Amino acid sequence: MMNNRYNKIKSSIFLLLALFMSFHLVSFKAAKQALKIDYFGEISLPDEMEIQAGSLKELTDAYGKTILGNLDNHQSLVFQQKGLNSADPNSFKTYARVVIDTYMGEKGTYKQLSEKNNLTNEDISFYKSNFETQLKTIWPQAKQKLISSTETVIIKVGNHYCTKHSYIRQLENSPQVFVEVFRFQNNDRVHLISFSYRTQDETKWKNIMDSVLKSIKLTKF
Repeated sequence: MMNNRYNKIKSSIFLLLALFMSFHLVSFKAAKQALKIDYFGEISLPDEMEIQAGSLKELTDAYGKTILGNLDNHQSLVFQQKGLNSADPNSFKTYARVVIDTYMGEKGTYKQLSEKNNLTNEDISFYKSNFETQLKTIWPQAKQKLISSTETVIIKVGNHYCTKHSYIRQLENSPQVFVEVFRFQNNDRVHLISFSYRTQDETKWKNIMDSVLKSIKLTKF
């Protein structure tokens, strides 16, 4: 009788320890993936992606300067499919990007980051005008063509409102790429967060991109 009772107590202790350990492992994993960016806020880096670095980042930056020129007021962070930095052959079998572009201005240059909808049709028109300008000037230089495009809309992501626009683009004869762009105004800065992946890889990347979007916690400036 005593042995049975002892075994039950011992089993309960091991179960509690296992639950305690699993809780801490999950918490640690989640915390490890959360990135805090001083000029932006917080966003999660999924296991399937890495931060663009090294020679690939240098090449991307140089290409950006060729197209856009030198932008002193610009900060950029890029997530890409894991293994690309080290030129892992498997990483070239797909394409995925999360690009966080932040453009700095002065206080009051943009609307306040708000939990209430303070955006209007003017904000939609402003984005559409900029996008049309890119189509006419930047895209031809980059050898990109527009396959399809949606209307720009105002939506709420997390606690804040932003404009959202999606389209499908194609680089010469490469696979088509789906792109979703979210534009958050934040007083003295504006954040453009774009999510892109090949349309043929939607089942692989869509849920991952959605989870990154849901993880965004912007700092109010």
